[in-house]
Amino acid sequence: MMKDLTPEQQAKLQEANDSYRKITAPLEERLLRLRNDIEAAVNADVIDEPGIRAKAQQLAAVEGDIAVARALRNSKLRGFLNAEQVKRMQVPQPGMRPPAAFPGSIAPLRMTNAAAARPVAPAPAPAPAQPAAEK
Repeated sequence: MMKDLTPEQQAKLQEANDSYRKITAPLEERLLRLRNDIEAAVNADVIDEPGIRAKAQQLAAVEGDIAVARALRNSKLRGFLNAEQVKRMQVPQPGMRPPAAFPGSIAPLRMTNAAAARPVAPAPAPAPAQPAAEK
């Protein structure tokens, strides 16, 4: 939280955050369920391509709803923060997670497992095309 907020700004910020969480909590739960459903479908013995695509579209819609809720929250904040506070709001503060780390983001999270962070060897290049044999 920004340290230079007036008591009135702190109250409005708390209200905006509470409202945001009330809207996004069920969306984030749905997002988790959809991700689990997609993962199960991807690993199923029988591929259900239309089902996977349908779940992926639902996932995208929920991610869009979360992004809109975040934009509406940020718009509320701009209504009572001064220009300098708004500017700082747009720059990740130390100890704060950037939006990419929140559920619903499409940006990948940083890996914390050292073994998982090892580079993966690139796939071998395809063999050059051979000219067709002449008859």
